[in-house]
Amino acid sequence: MKRLCVYLTYDKQRIIDRYIGYMLKELRSCMCRLVVVCNMPEVVCGEEILKEYADEIFYRENIGFDAGGFKEALCSFIGWEMLSTYDELVLANDSFFGPFRNMDSIFRDMDKRDCDFWGLTRHAYKKTEERTIPEHLQSYFLVIRSPMLWSEDFMCYWENMPYYYNFDDVVWNHEVVFTRYFSQLGYRHECLADMLPNDSEDSKNNYTQYGFLQYELISKRNFPFFKKKPVSFETLDIQTQENFKLALDYVEANTGYDVDMIWENLIRTMNMSDLQRNFHLKYSIPEKEAGVNTVQNKVALVIVAEHEKSVEYVLEYLERLENSLWIRIGSHKRTITDIYHKNGYSTFLIQGTDDLKRETAELSGCEYVCVLHDCDMSSDKEYSCTGKSLFYNSWHNLLAGKGYLYRLLKKFEKDRRLGVLMPPVPMFSKYFGRAVEEWDRHYSHIAGFIDNRHLCCPVLKRKMPFSVSRNMWIRGCVLKKAVEYGVLEKEYASWLWMYVAQSMGYYTGIVESSEYAAMNELNQQYYINRIVRQAGRLYGYGNGDILLNIQKQVFKGRLSEFCQKYEKIYVYGVGQKAKQYQHMLSGVEAYIVSDGRSKNRGIDGKKVLYLSELETEDGIGIVVCLDEGNQEQVIPMLEKRKFHYLCI
Repeated sequence: MKRLCVYLTYDKQRIIDRYIGYMLKELRSCMCRLVVVCNMPEVVCGEEILKEYADEIFYRENIGFDAGGFKEALCSFIGWEMLSTYDELVLANDSFFGPFRNMDSIFRDMDKRDCDFWGLTRHAYKKTEERTIPEHLQSYFLVIRSPMLWSEDFMCYWENMPYYYNFDDVVWNHEVVFTRYFSQLGYRHECLADMLPNDSEDSKNNYTQYGFLQYELISKRNFPFFKKKPVSFETLDIQTQENFKLALDYVEANTGYDVDMIWENLIRTMNMSDLQRNFHLKYSIPEKEAGVNTVQNKVALVIVAEHEKSVEYVLEYLERLENSLWIRIGSHKRTITDIYHKNGYSTFLIQGTDDLKRETAELSGCEYVCVLHDCDMSSDKEYSCTGKSLFYNSWHNLLAGKGYLYRLLKKFEKDRRLGVLMPPVPMFSKYFGRAVEEWDRHYSHIAGFIDNRHLCCPVLKRKMPFSVSRNMWIRGCVLKKAVEYGVLEKEYASWLWMYVAQSMGYYTGIVESSEYAAMNELNQQYYINRIVRQAGRLYGYGNGDILLNIQKQVFKGRLSEFCQKYEKIYVYGVGQKAKQYQHMLSGVEAYIVSDGRSKNRGIDGKKVLYLSELETEDGIGIVVCLDEGNQEQVIPMLEKRKFHYLCI
């Protein structure tokens, strides 16, 4: 079998990671010729990986997305005359990890299927009020056999395809229609994975299975790959997130694939909030367990102490520890350092940021460092019990005792990608929800810090991390780098530790004692129940999605107020969000879509305009009915033209 593979890759940072090398090695074993198309003008790191396996490498601007890269490869780089000398063509991109079994065995299995083209997964037929999706093979991996490969049908399809400038247009005009187009011409298709068990007779319940069932597909449905993009999906509206961790655990336990290659890429390219949520980066450690072991690592504990009334509580925790820890206690107040010094601890006076930087720089030579602050336990500003609960939230979950410390450090040793462990965000008293407020207030500074230091860690305002604290366990190498970056001087330093760690290839997790985790779980459920009950009393629970109904009703007054301010109301978006809020938007002048998008899907017969067609007038108000990801792309365009807008 004479096969040609065109493998397409794109990376914002122009980096080629090891997982691509593994995939190319597996493809190489089945191909006569392997062509790599880079949808970027250059590769700044990892080009040697491509050169090791590729016969040819083509660089191009990312015009037309993957479809544009394949089009140019087939129509220009390779050419149809050369393609006619091959029996099979493989079109693959870099959006998935694997294979978790030999690629050669996959091709041997599919050679037994009587078809003209095949893929790894497919989407079943789906029909909703909004749109119809025909059954189709998903286009991240397609194999085209002769004679379809040699046909004029196939050549004309690619020659006539435009370079799409919008990702949705690529999906709806290429991926979704490719299978139907060639099936209607008489070509037969097959799918490697067994998708039937999750197909529904009620077509509205069909969905992209690799987005929600990767563990099942890998372990039971003959799909030896892991798709990358679903890690960024927000799926709580239809499922929990057990799927992703189960999948990686299965791969690690049952295959020879190095899962660290997956983590290397995910940590570099994914938002930390998505990683924390979808891979459950929360560690529950038992406080009491038979057999207490000795800490073997070089470990340091640095404490910033500012409150005299907390001394007895700090000493209580320190007395539980063993002597092998290097403990340093600093304070701005000499009276406090004197107390700790009299109790036998090494102390230092903090007269400025430089003192703290010097101490932490010295401690960063340790393998692991615990950074802790005491709390105000007086009743001068609030109930003393509130300050004590804040103290326990950090100290008990980071330093519960000798055995607890041993087991916590074992987490770092076992998990080479774990860089920072923080206590849970406080969920009581005035601290409930405070982290969200602080994130919104500091976000521009956090993003600026990351951008100015060229850190490799995507950050989005709509995706707030789940752990943030000035108290933590941290690898010494991460602490050292953070000090070099000037984290200690920043008011928003609590948010920066995890991003410095991420830029170094580590993720940040949350740690709780098992007893504390049990309490917190019930406390959070208590708060949720109170919020839902109060909202239900005010607005009613509605039918179906309670959360969506609450969101809509809470927003209703603000929306009404906005619409009354302007003579003409336009709605940006024609998708699901716009339809969900349609009944709350009367007198809409027209709907707006971004330039280049399809204009043929209005709502209620209203006309659809491109943004460029809308004149800027004082009496215009725009309601942005898009998900938060698309809002982030649209808002700068609206602000540039000085439109008045309100986001759903």
